[in-house]
Amino acid sequence: MKSPYLLLCLFVMLMFINPLRLWALPIESDTALTLGFESNVLRSFVRMTKKTGLLKEGKAISDPENRKVTIYNTPLILPVRLSPSLVFTVVAPLLTIESQKTNADLRQKNSSSGIGDLQLSFKKAFFKKDGLKKTMRLAWKAAIKLPTGDENLSPALGSGSVDFIVGGLLSYIDKRFAMHHDLSFKINSKAHGLRVGNIIKHNVAFEYRVLPERFKSIEDTTLNLILELNSRYQARSKSGGQILANTGGTRLFLSPGFQVIAGPRLILEGLFQYPVIQELNGTQLGVDYTALLGFRYSF
Repeated sequence: MKSPYLLLCLFVMLMFINPLRLWALPIESDTALTLGFESNVLRSFVRMTKKTGLLKEGKAISDPENRKVTIYNTPLILPVRLSPSLVFTVVAPLLTIESQKTNADLRQKNSSSGIGDLQLSFKKAFFKKDGLKKTMRLAWKAAIKLPTGDENLSPALGSGSVDFIVGGLLSYIDKRFAMHHDLSFKINSKAHGLRVGNIIKHNVAFEYRVLPERFKSIEDTTLNLILELNSRYQARSKSGGQILANTGGTRLFLSPGFQVIAGPRLILEGLFQYPVIQELNGTQLGVDYTALLGFRYSF
């Protein structure tokens, strides 16, 4: 008589565990979840960003210097669960930045590599509503960015400033569908007479579990398709109290991606970001695209 009750308990547990333990997470966007793959995980990826097109007030123009910038970011991300609703995260970016331009018919190339600016953050879930194969969570986050990257290199690996980030997050999961929404505000301080413009980020991520249609165990391999909208507005920077015309602006990226959950401990993920809006102030290099491949390992 014990077996039916045991199977019933396992079935009920699986239904309520699925949203947190077997669901993947957004890649570029943030999430209000504090359990599962969002804590006690080692995460890393290789992100390549290409910039080659010169824009003036958001319109493509010719570039006599033929400038090109490629950025490789390979961060080490370690979120640690302090309680079921509180997560502390360390992000240590490892950067390689390559730049090229033509000056007086000579092709000039610069490259720098090393650690970027360290970021420490807290995320606190303050509301949850769980149901049958579904959940909704709300959370806030606060972070500080420290000037650990060398701003004296060319290209610079850091900003030289101590910056602060605050934001709110919403996550909703219902069976095979998930939606994550986050809004954050970054306040940049002054360094060496330069104050980089403050930043507002707004991200929305939609996920759909393609496989399996129904879970049989926590060991099931899961395939999720992801579509994100990632927007970023930055105010103009100031130097010596003067506004810098060729700084700041608005970008919106359309970002399709995928995640494979290979059992209860490993996620493999990829994302491609394409800019659909680049309304930049003055004359600046635009982003051609960003591509990312990475993993998360739960311990």
